[in-house]
Amino acid sequence: MEVEWLLVIHGVVTLLVLVSFLCGQWPIFDGTFIQKIHFFLTFGFCDYFRRFVGAVFGQRGSDALFCVEYYCCDRPNPILQVFPSS
Repeated sequence: MEVEWLLVIHGVVTLLVLVSFLCGQWPIFDGTFIQKIHFFLTFGFCDYFRRFVGAVFGQRGSDALFCVEYYCCDRPNPILQVFPSS
């Protein structure tokens, strides 16, 4: 009996996170906890992670994190550009 409730709770939490992530910026959710979860998932988590890395590893850790972010997000990726052109 516990397994069924665990699956139901997992399904509800998964649905809540999915709705928050995909629909949290909609005007209908202004001022609700859905909007707050959306903000944390899209901006807040990265900001807190940067602060944590900066507190634990100092400036070198922050620089390494920014370097990885630049390498993965800010540069053009030729491998991904091949597929749309074919």
